[in-house]
Amino acid sequence: MSFYLSTLAVYFAIYVMSAWSLNLQYGYGGILNFGWIMYQAAGAYAAAVVSLGADTAPGSFQQYILGSRLPFPLPLLVAAAAGALVSAVVALATLRRIRRDYQAAVMLMLSIIALQVVSAAPAIFNGSIGLTGITRPLFSALGLSLTGYQWVYAAWVVVLCGVLYLLVEGLTRSPWGRALRSVRDHEDAAIAIGINGTMMRFEAFVIGGAIAGLSGGLLVEFIGAWSPGAWSYAETLVVFLAILVGGVANNRGVVFGSLIVPVLFLQLSQFLPQIAYPGFIDGVDWIVIGLAFMLSILLLPRGIMPERRLRVSRPAAAAAPAVAAGPAAVLVTPALRVAGNGPAGPVSTIGPVSTAEAVSAGPRADANGTRDVTERAPVLSVRDLTVRYGGVTAVDAVSFDVMPGEILGLIGPNGAGKSTLLSAIAGQLRPAAGSIMLSGAEVRRASPHSRARHGLARTFQLTSEFAGLTVFENLLVAGRGARGASLSGLLRSPARNKADEQAAARRAWALLEQLGLEYAANSYGRELSGGERRLVEIMRSLMRDPAVLLLDEPTVGVAPHLLPKIVADLRTISRGGVALVLAEHSLDVVAELSDRVVVMAGGHIIARGSYGDVVVQPDVRDAYVG
Repeated sequence: MSFYLSTLAVYFAIYVMSAWSLNLQYGYGGILNFGWIMYQAAGAYAAAVVSLGADTAPGSFQQYILGSRLPFPLPLLVAAAAGALVSAVVALATLRRIRRDYQAAVMLMLSIIALQVVSAAPAIFNGSIGLTGITRPLFSALGLSLTGYQWVYAAWVVVLCGVLYLLVEGLTRSPWGRALRSVRDHEDAAIAIGINGTMMRFEAFVIGGAIAGLSGGLLVEFIGAWSPGAWSYAETLVVFLAILVGGVANNRGVVFGSLIVPVLFLQLSQFLPQIAYPGFIDGVDWIVIGLAFMLSILLLPRGIMPERRLRVSRPAAAAAPAVAAGPAAVLVTPALRVAGNGPAGPVSTIGPVSTAEAVSAGPRADANGTRDVTERAPVLSVRDLTVRYGGVTAVDAVSFDVMPGEILGLIGPNGAGKSTLLSAIAGQLRPAAGSIMLSGAEVRRASPHSRARHGLARTFQLTSEFAGLTVFENLLVAGRGARGASLSGLLRSPARNKADEQAAARRAWALLEQLGLEYAANSYGRELSGGERRLVEIMRSLMRDPAVLLLDEPTVGVAPHLLPKIVADLRTISRGGVALVLAEHSLDVVAELSDRVVVMAGGHIIARGSYGDVVVQPDVRDAYVG
């Protein structure tokens, strides 16, 4: 019994590591990696061959590559490196080039192909026979019985498991982990606030691969053998089920799931007495696992212990400025920076400003209330921008300028090319020709996240809140910018990261209060109404301190009682110096907000000028009425 319990303890700890590895990729990164077993198998093989010695040594009866005899624990480091290397190669080939809904199938096929290649290569991997005779580390030096050694090994694996928990939990609860979850929930929206989505998922994939490789090395050193047939795609489903049962994106939950699925379902059943015919119990195991997999998806898609909700309370320091300011308080904007969040550095002071200051930062108003936007250089200049889909020209040689603090209305019938134009400016679509100047810099060839870091923010036609993040986290992930959303930025300066986090939190509370959404700070994005989601998108964009804000139909799906508030907030934002490009079907909203209007039809600009001037033009009437 003692031998059996020590074996279960080792398997349990290794399965927990495996689940953390896959949970980092899937639960936090949104990567449906059905080829996960490849990385564990690669780590196991690497640990085996650097422990066996050269295959040309006297008495050797196996063929393999990279043979050497490294002392413990170096083979485990090699295993982790092998898992990371294989996962990096797969990530470079799939994460950027293939849609997410195809990635799962591609990775599954890669794992099946890898299994067949290894089995058919006896000169490299010893073929389907695999490797045996792998020395258990320190077994001779400890001088223990086999059972005693297994308990020592179990203790070592559990300690290592605890260290890995601290590492994985620290990463996933850091600003890097928050940014990774935003990429999982809505990659385009994450990119629009300056996060490099491809790099975030690559980092999560490689770290997960390294942990998988380490778990494979621990397993092969425990059992003393390696065989390709033991690393089939079915093992990936077992680890997936442990995550689904325990809790997606919950590192504690997958510990519970690992106890239920691989230990109780699979390992424990191996010691049951034989029932019916040989293999009957194994068949029943997989039937139960298959049914549990389907039921988990249908009934508990986030697991028994789902992702933990971040709960925050409003600090007294954040509440005071808004109360003191009263109704005249306005939103903080780039022209009102104290320390800036763009070129000038991270925001360190958030608070209301006077109405006079706000107006002076944006276009001036004359005695009749008409704002002058002609005396400043354009913050956004689009020249001859053209976007084609195959042989169809969706946007044809469009040109316009937008001044700081100006609201440019972009109207036209369905299919006019408005959303395509905004996507091309923001970088989601690649234009065929033309120029995009942002704050004097050409950004046409820049990546979308680079444009966001340069001062361009956008909202989307369909609401793009991060559904699995709370409202407060939706703002915080935008406020941290590029530094907190990268591993290098996270590790380089902990003190600076802490200061950035505190500054972003103060700014987030100020925006929540000024837009009246502080009551929803702890609500998930998916729990909000349509109008509340729009407000969250706008606030999230403002956390980046943008120079230009592209708004794609911001009033769609908004309840009537919230519409005046959104209109008033947008007007206040522009007064602070932010240029707004407003693509909107509600002509009433355009008439109320816009300084100038550009009318598109069939991908062309057919009219431009004040709202009153363009709506009476025959071409505009024909475009709308037909």
